[in-house]
Amino acid sequence: MKARVTKEFPGRRDDSTLVETIKVGELVEGDLAVVAVREKWAKEVDEEADARAAKKRADAEAAVADARAALAAATATAANAAADKKADADAAVATAQRALDTAIAALAKLN
Repeated sequence: MKARVTKEFPGRRDDSTLVETIKVGELVEGDLAVVAVREKWAKEVDEEADARAAKKRADAEAAVADARAALAAATATAANAAADKKADADAAVATAQRALDTAIAALAKLN
């Protein structure tokens, strides 16, 4: 049996001869876990449930990483599209400016 400690207590692990303070959050095993659960100092650990929870957590972390990568790619694509549109707009402005300069030059020749 394994148990996760919920209340600090003095105890001796199965493989030790020394009493130590078992801290909240620690995982205890064997006879120590049995006593800790019985005394309500710990809750029994369902290892399969823990493994499932760890897998779910890992899957969720992977999904977050994938979403961050997708967001970065989409942001880069949008920035590139904006840059392309700006370049097109700048080219149109330059063409219009040249046309205006030509028209002003032609008008000046008439004066």
